[in-house]
Amino acid sequence: MSEDRLRQSQVIAPNGVGAIFDVSGQSFVVESTDTWFHQQSKRAEVQSPRLSSALRVSKFYAPPSDDPDVRFAPTSGQRLPVTRFPAWLFCGACRRMVRWNSSQEDRNPGAVCMSCKIEKKKSFRLVPMRWVQICDKGHLGDVDWRWFAHSSSRGSCEKRDGLKFQSRSGGGAGLAAVEIRCDYCRAVRSLADISDPQLATRLGLRCVGRHPWNRWEKDDASPCDREPRVVQRRASNVYYPEVHSAIEVPFVTPDLSPAERIIVDHPFFEGVVHKVVQGDEAQALNLAAMLAPMLLSSGQEILALARGRAGLIGNAEMPAAPGTLDEIAESEWAAFTNAEPFDTEDFRTRITSLAAATNGPTTMALAALVTRVTLADALREVRAFSGFRRVTPGVQSDFVRADGRGYHDRPLPDWLPAIEVRGEGVFLSLDEAALSTWESDPRVVDRVAGLADKATRSFMWNRLEKRTGPSVSARYVMLHTLAHLLIRRLSFESGYGASSLRERVFARTTATGEVRFGGLLIYTAAGDAEGTLGGLVRQGKSRLLAPALLGALDDAAWCSADPLCSEQHAVSLDGLNLASCHACTLVSETSCENGNFLLDRTLVVGSDGVPGFFAPVLEAAAVPQIR
Repeated sequence: MSEDRLRQSQVIAPNGVGAIFDVSGQSFVVESTDTWFHQQSKRAEVQSPRLSSALRVSKFYAPPSDDPDVRFAPTSGQRLPVTRFPAWLFCGACRRMVRWNSSQEDRNPGAVCMSCKIEKKKSFRLVPMRWVQICDKGHLGDVDWRWFAHSSSRGSCEKRDGLKFQSRSGGGAGLAAVEIRCDYCRAVRSLADISDPQLATRLGLRCVGRHPWNRWEKDDASPCDREPRVVQRRASNVYYPEVHSAIEVPFVTPDLSPAERIIVDHPFFEGVVHKVVQGDEAQALNLAAMLAPMLLSSGQEILALARGRAGLIGNAEMPAAPGTLDEIAESEWAAFTNAEPFDTEDFRTRITSLAAATNGPTTMALAALVTRVTLADALREVRAFSGFRRVTPGVQSDFVRADGRGYHDRPLPDWLPAIEVRGEGVFLSLDEAALSTWESDPRVVDRVAGLADKATRSFMWNRLEKRTGPSVSARYVMLHTLAHLLIRRLSFESGYGASSLRERVFARTTATGEVRFGGLLIYTAAGDAEGTLGGLVRQGKSRLLAPALLGALDDAAWCSADPLCSEQHAVSLDGLNLASCHACTLVSETSCENGNFLLDRTLVVGSDGVPGFFAPVLEAAAVPQIR
């Protein structure tokens, strides 16, 4: 079906393994990576030594793309394997329900209602049922509609068909007016209580302990003891993917000698690093020995540098918990703040500052706080999918790996799906002394303390912690909010839509409470080999960036929803935002690294009771702070 296409980037997020996606009115689930490739030649490897080291896998492979069409037949190794789900379908004309299976897929790939085709000589495509069953162990299945329809009847019906999904006679509104009816025994039950969290327990529904792509072999029975929940198939709690990314930056070590710099800049050096990441140190040493004569060095010296480049810390038996990627943030920060620019195929930068735009007290005040601007004319990002959760995104729900197994199941995965994208970006670094002074102000500390407490108690904390570190700092919230303000402002000037711009906030706390880094990256990237068009980097020039920053601060100072917005103390899910709303700070979910949580524009521009980091800029511009 040529009109039904799924791009490679969508297979990483939001339509990764285990996700339900719709195409042309039909609904499917992407199968586990175990079924993706039956031919080794069909694999396209994606290189990212640092990311593979952090996730403790040896390789990344791009999703199948030989034929971009969504396939509905058994996997051939050339197309992305998907399974039709939900398996219960109904006809919008005659309202008959059908339990789909693989043999019907072969005979009727268009999922046409055969009853209408035979009786009415018309073709109506079957529609997937709107409700599915999930559990916090990651399982996904169909609601047992036969059991559901007969649950209010004392008798039993042996027929395996005859169900209808129809409106209740007499009309009405809402789910109470919709029912599942058995044409044989006339048993019926309305959907009035379908959203009740305890419905499955009351009706005796059980989780079958499977994923939609699992086959029903006898020896594959794995009953689940978790309580199932009936939810709409597009509900947000059906799928929480774990996606990790790394910007491929050159190896930066401050104390490299000129001879060592020649080694790490050699194009074949990455091959040695890759073997170290894979754990094949013997082969890594062989490659290093081959390079040694060309680089006038020893194999052991090259190997030692490769170990540092890979960032390996021992050989952990289990993969690192998804999202513990501190070393990647450190290497990216080091590259963006390096004293010299880079000029490689994957990472090409220019160093500038706002000093060139200082033509008045306002821009001088801004340049004193934003001390460095790095323009990335070319960057390469690798995005990898490691697995997913259902019901909640936190540790309350079990993690399911990309290969469909539990986190601690064996054997461990050797590879993960990933894509590479190329683009451009603007990096800003703030003055460390000013940041330290501002975030130690008692008023700022008090402002963030409540938000940090809510975050650590939230069921979202497992996700938030990967970006913030062990605790939420005022620095992170301020920089995160500033990134959103800049995305909204730059989208008007750069030629890119706001949803195509992404953020990367550098402000992590350590286990000891220390706050590291103080900057942000706004970037855009696309899967095309040539990357993007340069419109974003152009806005990073001093004469354009300074007005954009001032415009973003002006946007934060006044919100069309004030004073309601500025006086909020618990906004969004679990109260994880303070002064923020759709009119001033929220952006597309594809742009934000933290799901539009941990935002507060008061920390950026200040208020009567709390000093904003950029308050001196607003004072110089004579722009009032928010009230």
